[in-house]
Amino acid sequence: MSGMWRGDEATRFIDKCQEEVVEKILRHCGLWKEVVSRPLPVVASRVAEGEPCYDYGYFGRVCI
Repeated sequence: MSGMWRGDEATRFIDKCQEEVVEKILRHCGLWKEVVSRPLPVVASRVAEGEPCYDYGYFGRVCI
């Protein structure tokens, strides 16, 4: 395979601080994807409603 480059060999020439170069190459190849910000996912609350209370029999039911 002389004369042919693999992708990992080509990336060795690009310094990590050259983000603009990487973006330009990927745009040229049609591989650049814009980062789209999206809202945070809605997570159901894990807090129980009502007054807190102790369940004195919980340990006996679960652990014994």
